[in-house]
Amino acid sequence: MCIRDSPNPAGDHIILQLEEENTSGFNIKIYNINGEVVLNEDMDAGKQMIQINSSNYPNGIYFISCSDADGIVKTNAKFIVAH
Repeated sequence: MCIRDSPNPAGDHIILQLEEENTSGFNIKIYNINGEVVLNEDMDAGKQMIQINSSNYPNGIYFISCSDADGIVKTNAKFIVAH
């Protein structure tokens, strides 16, 4: 499972798009630079893209972790929020 994130740096939103077919669903977690979870969201099977509102996130670096339905982390990425 690979994801593309755009725009980067993000302002009011970030779009995550899977580069592989999503057949079983997965979980997205976004962490701030301090390791605190700022988003924990499940994505249903079949869905390939999700738009996340980042307008309330302070400027900084964030990390994305995507895991499959069994909880196994499949990919990690990072993005920057700059308003």
